[in-house]
Amino acid sequence: MSSYGQKCIEIRTNNDEIIPFATIVNSDNSYGKYADEKGNICIDLNLLSDTIFISSVGYKKLIVLRKEYLIKNMFFLEETLHELKEIIVKPTKIKRHSFSTYSKNIFSVYKNIWNPNTNILVTGFIDNNSKQAQLIEKIKFVLYPKKSDILERFKIRFRFYENNNEKPFKEITQSNITTELKPSDKNLEIDVINWNLSIPETGIWIGMEVIGYYNFDNMFIPLENGKAGKANYKNNGKIRKIDLVSPSYELAKLKNNRNCYTKDFLDKWHKGIRLKDPDYYYSPKIEIVTIEN
Repeated sequence: MSSYGQKCIEIRTNNDEIIPFATIVNSDNSYGKYADEKGNICIDLNLLSDTIFISSVGYKKLIVLRKEYLIKNMFFLEETLHELKEIIVKPTKIKRHSFSTYSKNIFSVYKNIWNPNTNILVTGFIDNNSKQAQLIEKIKFVLYPKKSDILERFKIRFRFYENNNEKPFKEITQSNITTELKPSDKNLEIDVINWNLSIPETGIWIGMEVIGYYNFDNMFIPLENGKAGKANYKNNGKIRKIDLVSPSYELAKLKNNRNCYTKDFLDKWHKGIRLKDPDYYYSPKIEIVTIEN
């Protein structure tokens, strides 16, 4: 169905099941957008390039020509076969881990919080100091909240990657792990015990991305490439108002970029988050609870 220069499609599996929150993006990354919870996505035809990528967690990327997109109303993604290693949990003790020392220098807003572009996946690295398999029970991100005038809650997706030469590599789980977050929430905590996620001996990269939000009419609005999270600040560094839809992440200060990578719509990794201080990188504050053998 198309109207007002838009073309709407559905994204499904080969078994004709809905794929929620899939991504469609131009091959040159000039435009992209997430699908909604029912796998539907509507794109302004004037923004599309000649080649389009459709992708989702756990499925092979589909390459579609513009002329094919114009005549089809449904596209199907092929599932990626990904075998997880077996984890045997013995009588255990619970440990808390964080990937770095948190910055205590909170007088400057630019050194401690960041409003990322909404199409950015922000990851932090968790080392495995024990060098033994550790099952992850919970993950916690620290946020810098403020009431929003345009949204009731965010939709957040978590991503998990193996570590290869201090860089995110293969995605560990093919599950679409999402949760919801109100703008007033100070902490984002998710229980992942049912996903059987472990920290490999070489460590794990844990990331979160904002894929959409619900307005006050409970309508889900998928985010588009390039929409930035913006905030107005008071002189004391506190957020006065969030103008758009991305939450503010609290950051840990680093002297190198080892503990942070970000990724855009086109799956290109970038080292660290750099703000005003040219001598430091920053990472999202992540804490995990593990069950250790």
